[in-house]
Amino acid sequence: MLGAFSHSGSAVSGKFVSFSYDQDAGSITSYKVYNNQSHATVFEKVQVSSLAGATGALNLSMFSAISPSVQLMVHNNPWGTINLAAANETTVTIDLAQGAEVMAIVDHPDTWGTDRAAVNITLSDIAGTLAVIHGSIEISPDQGDLTINISKGGQLFFRAYADYTRISHGGQWLITDYMVRGAISFELWALASNTSTVYDLVQFQPGSLSLASDEVNISDLEVEVPPHSIMVVHLDQGSIGHLDSFIPVGMADATVAGTNIRDDLKAWRDNSTEPVRYVIRNGDVTTAAMYVPAGASSPKLVLGLDHKSNN
Repeated sequence: MLGAFSHSGSAVSGKFVSFSYDQDAGSITSYKVYNNQSHATVFEKVQVSSLAGATGALNLSMFSAISPSVQLMVHNNPWGTINLAAANETTVTIDLAQGAEVMAIVDHPDTWGTDRAAVNITLSDIAGTLAVIHGSIEISPDQGDLTINISKGGQLFFRAYADYTRISHGGQWLITDYMVRGAISFELWALASNTSTVYDLVQFQPGSLSLASDEVNISDLEVEVPPHSIMVVHLDQGSIGHLDSFIPVGMADATVAGTNIRDDLKAWRDNSTEPVRYVIRNGDVTTAAMYVPAGASSPKLVLGLDHKSNN
């Protein structure tokens, strides 16, 4: 579900992601995603303006490179997630891998606003979406390049589609769609041991992006949940329990059980006053999406350790 990165020189390797980082240029090269025993190079190069000279750092499941203008993060999870937050105007130039195909720019100004866009990228074994919030995307098909112009306070993120989940590519695109809309407040991956939790958090907020990867005492893992938002959590169900009562503290226990993740998305879109939770289990990994209605009193998610792990 997530794993620690390791490095040798400029090469960074993980169970789900591998790449090289050129500190002098501030660029990522040979970005590979491993997905359900398949793997593919998605990006030959990701060049970020204003990142040249920034030192790369590893913190468990997250790689980071930070300058005064940008904050770049790569997550070692099945989605091969890349996130970038721009404190100032930033340009990102991406050279796609050979064989990668880019769909036309997806732009829904009626629901996204006029400065949000996405492109779907496909290879023989891997597919994913690259999106920008407060910015624009330009495609140069003859060169296989993407140019992303990000405004001050804007964000960029890339997510591959994790085939091992039971969520269809269409469902995973919907999750990305609602991230671009600002409906999803955070996405959390967590793996617990007897006394601690390794977690990887991407927290989306209008105009800002908070990212963290760390190991904490199990009792310390709490995440604030903004009302009228959806949280998406991926848990190792063998080590974290009480998922059936997956209700943030501060909320009523009466929760509508969704039959599809679209139920959460519809509740957000309709501004429903009822919380909705959709849970899907696949082997040792459980994914839960929960819509938290407006008016909820300072809710927060608190994860509890499975009693079996105390034995």
